[in-house]
Amino acid sequence: MSYQDFFTTQGLTSIQAFYDYAQSNFHFGWMDQRGNYHHEANTANGYALQSPSELMKSQIGNCWDLAELYRCWFSNMTNLPTETYFIFYDDYAGCPSHAILSYPQAGKFYWFEPMFGDNDCDYSGIHSYDGMKELLTDFRNQFIQISLIRGTIPEAYLPEQIKLYRYQKPQYHITGAEMRNHIDKSELVAI
Repeated sequence: MSYQDFFTTQGLTSIQAFYDYAQSNFHFGWMDQRGNYHHEANTANGYALQSPSELMKSQIGNCWDLAELYRCWFSNMTNLPTETYFIFYDDYAGCPSHAILSYPQAGKFYWFEPMFGDNDCDYSGIHSYDGMKELLTDFRNQFIQISLIRGTIPEAYLPEQIKLYRYQKPQYHITGAEMRNHIDKSELVAI
């Protein structure tokens, strides 16, 4: 069954329907190279980027997995171009991070975000902007706010250590280290 047929049979035929599905059906975690699932931050070499079909089955993933599912849905169900972005705070340790998908429609730019936040700070939604710079600035600001609330970046964080990349579709099943290498070779975006 094709992705388009699968999404259609699930009733995921509009952006809002897919958003609602993604927001209510996925949980944070990751798949390792052996196909086992974990519910904490991934390891660099143990992690395996899931294909959209694997993620739809497991319903456990991190932002990289989800961004690829979003990319798959948009490419199969709409005529809209998409871009994926990855932001991280380079603390040379855990590197708090997040990946998103954006798309243009009817002269606006949208941040498709079913899962950014938690009980302390939730920024889930389909956010609309007049331009990409505005979208990426908000993404950066929300990342900082949520990271400060969670304590994943220091109160006296260094703004120059926040990096933002636009990246292309990676290969499935690569490790976290390979994914980070893929992103590091992508376009660094200044905001």
